[in-house]
Amino acid sequence: MTAYGKQELVSRYSKALYDSAKEKNEVARVLKDVDDLLAMVNSCPELANMMKNPAISVKERMDALGVLSKKTGFSETFSDFIKVVASNRRLFCLPEMLTSFQEVVDRENGIETVTVRTSHSLDEKERDFIKQTMGNILNKKIKINSRVDKTLLGGIQISVGSVMIDSSYKTKLNQVKLLMLKD
Repeated sequence: MTAYGKQELVSRYSKALYDSAKEKNEVARVLKDVDDLLAMVNSCPELANMMKNPAISVKERMDALGVLSKKTGFSETFSDFIKVVASNRRLFCLPEMLTSFQEVVDRENGIETVTVRTSHSLDEKERDFIKQTMGNILNKKIKINSRVDKTLLGGIQISVGSVMIDSSYKTKLNQVKLLMLKD
């Protein structure tokens, strides 16, 4: 499957889940289920492996996810979605589908995700300043996805969609290096 084909598949499934949840007035409940399952997948390598391992039969995967759905109390809408994904042999894409669902919910609620890369963890004051500043610029509610990147040395990189504001020391030093090489 090509990257474009996979992205199209992920987009279709996440939109279908959103439409189903919205129709049943369960978007908030399904979003909580999505957040919970993503947290489980990210903290449990065995669960992530089970979803991607073709040696495990569809029935075994569906049974395991059915037990997980019951034990965690997932909504019927979300449990049915997982069953459809599993029966269509698309579990390898489930984490991306869930992340895409979160993005659809944010978009529908007028929330823009801003990715911030710094050389250190942002404190609450810095996060609030970035939220307020970017919110004023974009005229939207802002959700920050913060990442620590030790290669930056200092400064900050902010990405919104395909636009990047790069004020990192690393980039500034590279620009100075290029200028020095020209002379």
